[in-house]
Amino acid sequence: MDTKNQQEIPEERLIFDKTYQCYVCEMKFTAKTVRTGKSHLISRDLDMRPRYDIIDSVKYGSIVCPHCGYAVMERYYKPMTKSQIAAIRNGISMKYNRPEDVGPYTYETARARTEIVLLNAITRNAKDSERSYICLHLAWLIRGQIELLEKTGIDPEKRLKLEEEEMTYLKNAAEGFVIARQKEPLPMCGMDENSVDYLVAALLYETGRYDEAAKLVMNVITSRSVKKQLKDKADCLKDLIKEKKAEQ
Repeated sequence: MDTKNQQEIPEERLIFDKTYQCYVCEMKFTAKTVRTGKSHLISRDLDMRPRYDIIDSVKYGSIVCPHCGYAVMERYYKPMTKSQIAAIRNGISMKYNRPEDVGPYTYETARARTEIVLLNAITRNAKDSERSYICLHLAWLIRGQIELLEKTGIDPEKRLKLEEEEMTYLKNAAEGFVIARQKEPLPMCGMDENSVDYLVAALLYETGRYDEAAKLVMNVITSRSVKKQLKDKADCLKDLIKEKKAEQ
């Protein structure tokens, strides 16, 4: 694989307009998505944020209808109840006025789109796990924005503001997943029990809740059904938690 040449490919050549039909206003619209096979996963952050070799696919996870403001993460794009549709029409569509996004999505654009997704989820009373998943994506987008700005020089005050916003979303994601884990059935957000417990432990660690993180990560490590790759990540997380607790 010629990574150097791949990195020089313009982002607009790596994406395309995918057509959807809105479940709220029934109009057809498009949202940009990454072409299959054009980007390859190379690693994941501690909290499972995926990192790709050419393009950050996280920027393209939101679907937003430009006609009425209905918005959802791609994994949750499915028919809704009549009451949910009515809630969006009354709570969002009546006030929605945003131009359609064109060209490759910047981190700012992707974040704005995902914030609309979160507002939709709150308006239609989505499950705690779904709202937490959206908050986690927002944290990932802010992290990506910080990393991009670091390449050209970032104002310290702006960096601090972005880091504070990222932490707020991480805390919201952690708390939401803790609640969801207690009352929602598995699988959750496409994850099995061990994956969910690991992710929650990682979020608790990132937000300074080390004792809770330590208990949860041990559930993963001692599980008979945990896969080796996830167990290795859990072992690494356990060591990080131990270091932080030693500093206290």
